[in-house]
Amino acid sequence: MAWDFYINGQGRCVGSVSSATHRPEDLVKSFSEELTTVKLVVPSVVHEARAWMATAVDWQSYVWDDRPEVQDACDDDLGNWWLDRGHSLVMELQDALNDLAPEGYRFGTHEGDGADFGWWQVENEVDHQVDFQYHRLGHD
Repeated sequence: MAWDFYINGQGRCVGSVSSATHRPEDLVKSFSEELTTVKLVVPSVVHEARAWMATAVDWQSYVWDDRPEVQDACDDDLGNWWLDRGHSLVMELQDALNDLAPEGYRFGTHEGDGADFGWWQVENEVDHQVDFQYHRLGHD
């Protein structure tokens, strides 16, 4: 396989890492796996993301899916905190991946599809900065 670029000796291809979703559970999993693959030392945000994902599975299956009476009794602040933390982790992981992108590449959403996250080429560095801010988390 021909690689488009390398990060810490790991070959990467331009293209999707996660597509067709904005669910924090899906993005946190995909982004943390990608960051673990390309980073020599696993950043603390990946450890935090893994802990959050473990509670996300429990929270989703136990509280929201199987126990509607618990969902009704649950404090909205807790549910909002959990979702807010998931979105924050997505942004932190996306930033960490984009920081590793070599010159001429970026990590973020595809210009034509805000639910397609991955490694993409940029036309020039000025466009890269504007593009990253605009396309961060699919703001198309």
